[in-house]
Amino acid sequence: SSKGGSTDEQTYNLLRKLRETAQSKVSQQTQLNSKVQQMFETVISKSNQQETV
Repeated sequence: SSKGGSTDEQTYNLLRKLRETAQSKVSQQTQLNSKVQQMFETVISKSNQQETV
């Protein structure tokens, strides 16, 4: 049943692509979260500096 084997291969390739896409999405989300965190810390430190003045 060579046809069944090719179907399994197609399914495997599709799942692999989906997993790679999901992993890249997660890494993008992580980068975005760290950028937002940096922005918050910058704003907070600036507001703290203004308070001490």
